[in-house]
Amino acid sequence: MRVPARLLLGLVLVAAAGCQQQAAAPKVDTRPPAKVNLPPVPPPEAFDLVEKNAAGNWTAAGLRKHRPELFGQPVVVEGRVVDAYRCGAKDGCLPPHFSLADLNRPDLTLLVTGFEREAEAAIKEGSVVTVTGTLQKAVDGFTLSEEGVIADATFKAAPAK
Repeated sequence: MRVPARLLLGLVLVAAAGCQQQAAAPKVDTRPPAKVNLPPVPPPEAFDLVEKNAAGNWTAAGLRKHRPELFGQPVVVEGRVVDAYRCGAKDGCLPPHFSLADLNRPDLTLLVTGFEREAEAAIKEGSVVTVTGTLQKAVDGFTLSEEGVIADATFKAAPAK
C-alpha cells in the first residue's frame, strides 16, 4: 500500500504546526512575587510650604519657590544655620558663608554669603537667624546655585521663643 503524497504532506504539516504552537506557549513564572519596601506616603500637609513667617519674613522654602521674581531684590529670611564654613587660614579661603535651612522643611536650604569675615565668629550652627541680603543667582567665589545665594548679607540671632 502506497500512502498518497498528499496524505503524507498533510501529516507533516500538522506535526509542524503542533510543534510551533508548543514553542509559542508562554512560559509560566514560578518565582514568588517581589517584596517591595516603600516608605509611607507623606501626609498632604507635608507638601504645604510656608512662604512667610508670622513676622512677614521669607522662609527658605518661600524664597526658593519665588526665586525667579525675587532675583536681584533685597530679602529678609529667617532660618536655622547649618553647615557653617570655617576658614582656619588667613589666605586662600573661600569667602565666609553658611547654609540657611527652612525651619519647617530642613531639607530646603539657601546659601548665605557676603558678610564680613569678622562676623564669622557670631555664626552658631543650629541657631535661628534673620538674614537681610540680596537674592542672587551667583556670587564671586561660588558657582551658580539653583536655590539662589543671599549676598551682601547681614544677620542677627532671632529672639528666643
